[in-house]
Amino acid sequence: TTQGDVTHYMDIPDLATALDGAPHLDFIMFDACYMSSVEVAYELKDRAEYLIAAPTEILAVGFPYKQIIKPMFSSDKQYGDIPLQFYNFYNNVYGDHRLNSTIAMIKCSEMNNLAAETNKIIAAHKLDFNTIVPSRFQLYDRETNHFAYDFGHLIESIATSDEWASMQKQLNATVIYKATTNFTGPYLGSDPINSGAELQINPNHYSGLATYVPKASQTIYLNFFKTLSWYNAAGWNQTAW
Repeated sequence: TTQGDVTHYMDIPDLATALDGAPHLDFIMFDACYMSSVEVAYELKDRAEYLIAAPTEILAVGFPYKQIIKPMFSSDKQYGDIPLQFYNFYNNVYGDHRLNSTIAMIKCSEMNNLAAETNKIIAAHKLDFNTIVPSRFQLYDRETNHFAYDFGHLIESIATSDEWASMQKQLNATVIYKATTNFTGPYLGSDPINSGAELQINPNHYSGLATYVPKASQTIYLNFFKTLSWYNAAGWNQTAW
């Protein structure tokens, strides 16, 4: 929030702490960018049944509330219709000029299992994780200093075929819905800096979950990454990072 000249921020661990005294939620939906990540989902895994968010930007239009308000408050808890309606809105509303948009629904109770699976793979390939090259992986952000990459693509690039098969099974249990619009051109918009920046999503490398990939040049990002619960749970503390 912004009050006068002062902007106040809340980090995800702070949000998790703030929700300590709240009832266990049916879902947390983020109408905000880059929230479908392993780091965010792990911090909030004990606060809700599901997390509904995008691993990329949420475009300025935001969630299509006219289409999702009913499933949001449905007595039969058909919450899976929320990301489905989100995808349908962005995939259809612009006709031939579809905007590149992503969405996912995460089953929070599976995040411990996902962390354990990740930990096993990192433990078996420490040297590979020490020398990862982020530019090899599906990118999710259009910032100058990239920070969001596809989690599945990262793991697939290092794991053995058996390890990847096991991880895919766990990913399917964790990410119960994922979708990306079939658009590979530049973003459409009025921003003169970013409107032409391309972000191509390869469906074969779209797991629905983003992750931070450490870089020595990103001291601030890296130091913050180490404060997150995912860092230890997933086994990053076993690496040189």
